[in-house]
Amino acid sequence: MKYLLASISILSAVLAQILIKKATFFQFAEKKWFLIILISLLLYAITFFTQTMVVRMFPISKILPVSAIAVMILIFISGIVFFGESVNLKQIIGILFGVLSIILILN
Repeated sequence: MKYLLASISILSAVLAQILIKKATFFQFAEKKWFLIILISLLLYAITFFTQTMVVRMFPISKILPVSAIAVMILIFISGIVFFGESVNLKQIIGILFGVLSIILILN
């Protein structure tokens, strides 16, 4: 159960940020923009409440850095897959260090 909550917290944060990027394709305060931002806010609320439960179940020194890095990696991948953003060698090295840091923190 605790791993499911941690996963929901991470994925809802990622989805919220993807939607914020998607909202930039619409005019400010346009109906579609407003709807996307509203859904994003809902996802951030889910992130907040699930994270409050997750930090109760895991040591904060492990779960919050791992969550932040996991969100960063998933956002990076999402930028490439969904928005066609370019990638350079420094970014790839940074992502590899992120993966390495998750491994080191959890072991």
